Amino acid sequence: METEHGSGWAVGSIDGLGSGPGFRKIRGALGVNAFGVNAIVLPPGYKSNPHRHERQEELYIVMSGEIEFEFGDGERRVLEPGGLARVDPATVRSARNTSADAEAVYRLANADATECLARAAVTAGVRRFVLASSVKVSGERTKPGRPFRPDDPAEPQDAYARSKQLAEAALQKVAHGTPMEAVVLRLPLVHGPGARGNFRRLVDAVRARRILPLGAIENRRSLVGLANLLDALDAAVDAPALHGVHFVADAPSVSTPELVRAIAHALEVEPRIVRVPVPLLRLAGAVTGRRDAIARLVDSLEVDVSSFVAATRWRPRAFALDL
Repeated sequence: METEHGSGWAVGSIDGLGSGPGFRKIRGALGVNAFGVNAIVLPPGYKSNPHRHERQEELYIVMSGEIEFEFGDGERRVLEPGGLARVDPATVRSARNTSADAEAVYRLANADATECLARAAVTAGVRRFVLASSVKVSGERTKPGRPFRPDDPAEPQDAYARSKQLAEAALQKVAHGTPMEAVVLRLPLVHGPGARGNFRRLVDAVRARRILPLGAIENRRSLVGLANLLDALDAAVDAPALHGVHFVADAPSVSTPELVRAIAHALEVEPRIVRVPVPLLRLAGAVTGRRDAIARLVDSLEVDVSSFVAATRWRPRAFALDL
């Protein structure tokens, strides 16, 4: 929300006064003259510097998260949303965000950082901003033969995906009304040298020649190789005109067993795959608390790259692993 002024009034929002951690100057923005007022944004784990004032008594109001206040006499108090703390001018005080909030951590790393960078890009006169987002903004699975398309409604399922959706929205908001074009590339799993996460765990399992009960899976997963992704980024920068959301991926998509065999071929080892019915895999995932991990192995997740192909000179490379 942008700050607005009328005859004897002003409205605004903390988010509209800036981005990232630190102070938001409310007094000047809203024209407050009778008293001082600021907002402090502290990401999880951050702590403000201990300080005191000569004449200024302060009242702190916790808006979100969990804040631990430490006072000059060594006392500490933890306040949750709606909590209040009054501090005399001469009393030393500091505040630390003790929240173990994945939403807040991801929002800082993805949404807030994107907004800061986008504002700097507009100021610098950047012509086009390309954001590497995630297919997880669209959802976690697709129906057979129905890949995700750019105009599908977003259905993020976890904190990371929601933060990426917020990053996309922040970019669009900052770019709106400016000459800068906002481009979002929602990426599936990226493979290549140094790839980590679930892909690295699967590579390690194949390298160790573990028996993998994945032979009965009949799904389709979109992946994008690092070289293919770099080509797509070059194309996004060089296109005469480009905006909005697009997908990029290798061609074609692969099944989980095909991926395991490709990894084994790249490692020059014999894959050890056995057939276990998918319902039994799902049951094992539910019993062991690994339901989501099993779902990523057995479900399909495909994307439609046609909008990006039509708008640029990029053409997807054939799927090939480089470990």
